[in-house]
Amino acid sequence: MRVLALQGSPRTDGNTQAILDFVLDAARGAGADAEAVQLAELDNLTGCRECLACQANANEPACAIDDDMQPVLEKLLRADVIVFATPVFCWSPSWLLKMALDRFFCLFKCRTIDVCVHFTLQIPY
Repeated sequence: MRVLALQGSPRTDGNTQAILDFVLDAARGAGADAEAVQLAELDNLTGCRECLACQANANEPACAIDDDMQPVLEKLLRADVIVFATPVFCWSPSWLLKMALDRFFCLFKCRTIDVCVHFTLQIPY
């Protein structure tokens, strides 16, 4: 099983990372191949422009923006489990994670989606 975590905190050694380390260690202990992407360490991260170029081919994910998110999107496609780690700023995820999530649009084809399900784990501190 492949576990990919997107760490969305601008502080790469803070509380969010501490909790994420616990989660990834548990996944590795259960035999998973676990990896974390530190979104704050991506040098070139651009938000979705909603140009819809990604929707041109219904059978293939694609994004017209050539930045550091491209390898992350490729890893997402290979992952069995995706973990989102973020602090909560003003009742929403960090801007880093939100920008990355917006780029997921290229993975969803408007003509082929019937149901989209997501799960959120919130850990109060």
